[in-house]
Amino acid sequence: MKLNSRISSQPRKMRKYLYNLPHHMRLKMMVAPLTKEAREKYGIKRIPIRKGDTVIIQKGRFKGVVGKVVELLPKKLRVYVEGVTIKRAGGATRYYPIYPWNVKIIELDLSDSRRKEMIERKKVSKSEEATKTE
Repeated sequence: MKLNSRISSQPRKMRKYLYNLPHHMRLKMMVAPLTKEAREKYGIKRIPIRKGDTVIIQKGRFKGVVGKVVELLPKKLRVYVEGVTIKRAGGATRYYPIYPWNVKIIELDLSDSRRKEMIERKKVSKSEEATKTE
């Protein structure tokens, strides 16, 4: 049974949807969950990933590596993490691209005041939902 009529169940249509997303929507799709400790500290479950966040890789050949996010590639839906590099045939090293949903955020970069406001707004809405259900 299809739960949402606007979302296709066909993989090819979902791939096409992802590949044709505009830049501002791609950034919103690049969301990563927080670790248990970070959830308790910030009061939220997940947040769009940003440059400067400290993350731990959950899947793949670099599983368990902790590092800061060096760069985001919204066009390719990838993240570059400090310390996750591969050696190219010519001898040069480069960052290995990782999907944002394969990492967990340990520490948020709160240098941006707008991001702090977003976290506070999410906390408030979460607490309001809890009071409504009781």
